[in-house]
Amino acid sequence: MLRKVDSSLYDQYADAMPTVEFKKVSYDGILGDQVNAYLQDHPTVPFHEVIDIIRPMADQEYLD
Repeated sequence: MLRKVDSSLYDQYADAMPTVEFKKVSYDGILGDQVNAYLQDHPTVPFHEVIDIIRPMADQEYLD
């Protein structure tokens, strides 16, 4: 059974209410950004090695 909430309660406690922010997280975006940043500083490292190097950092950023 749904009960209506008195709107005056909302006005009274609006500042105490938690806020929720939804963000879409793209692992491909995180990985790509880190690959590009690494390649700027280390342009001679082969791409497949860059992936191996930055993968743990991208994984951690994604989980955070």
